[in-house]
Amino acid sequence: MPYILILIIMTLTACKTSAPEQTYASNNDKPHIKPIDWHQKYSPVDFYYNKSDTILNLRSGPGTDFARKGVLQPGEGGHINGCDKETMQWCYIRGKTLDGSGWVDMSYMSTQKS
Repeated sequence: MPYILILIIMTLTACKTSAPEQTYASNNDKPHIKPIDWHQKYSPVDFYYNKSDTILNLRSGPGTDFARKGVLQPGEGGHINGCDKETMQWCYIRGKTLDGSGWVDMSYMSTQKS
C-alpha cells in the first residue's frame, strides 16, 4: 500500500510541472505587445490642432461609422481625453465648447499649429 501512495504522489507532482518560463536577452527580443494606455502615445497636457487645410469631422464615437457631432476648422483643436484602445487612431478631443468636443482621427491632428 505505501508503494501505491508514493507512486500516486510522484505522478501528481509530475503533472504539475510546467514548461520553463521564456527568458529574453533584452526587452527588444520580446514579442511586440501593443500598448494599452493611450498616454504612451499622446499627451493629455498638449493641445492638438487640426493640421489639415479643411474642416475635420468630430464624431460621436471612434470611427467614420459614428454620427458627425461637429467640426474642427483648420487650426482648431483641444486636449485629448482618451483614445480607442484597439487602434489608438481615434481620440476624444475636449474642445473649448461642447460642439468642439468629439472623437477625431488623430492622423489629421498635430501639436504644432499650422
